[in-house]
Amino acid sequence: MAGFFTDSDVSIALAAALRASGHMATTALAEGLRTANDARQLLATVQQGWILITHNYRDFLLLHQAWNLWRQAGAGYQLPPHSGMLVIPQQRWTEAVAAREIDSFLRTNPAMQDMLYQWTVSRGWTARR
Repeated sequence: MAGFFTDSDVSIALAAALRASGHMATTALAEGLRTANDARQLLATVQQGWILITHNYRDFLLLHQAWNLWRQAGAGYQLPPHSGMLVIPQQRWTEAVAAREIDSFLRTNPAMQDMLYQWTVSRGWTARR
């Protein structure tokens, strides 16, 4: 099962729902990162190998693109890959539905390393560049 980190804009109840589904899950609050910026939260997920879950598409798309660009460039140091990001809809899913949808998506074995997926009504889960 996967390990997840819900960022500070996601309900902490989602982590509990993911744990009830058999996953490891933690929250920004539990990790002492509730007030940390998005970049610091991404760094924590990279260091721990967690998949990041957020509602914040724009900011994390930018961080995802920057992280991958910096990894490719090298710039004299090696950045590790990130474990993946999932952008879920805000106010559309209950925590139980979100946990079920995330679990179902992961069972399709998508590539997660260095990937960002967003769920939308019109397309479902879509990889974003």
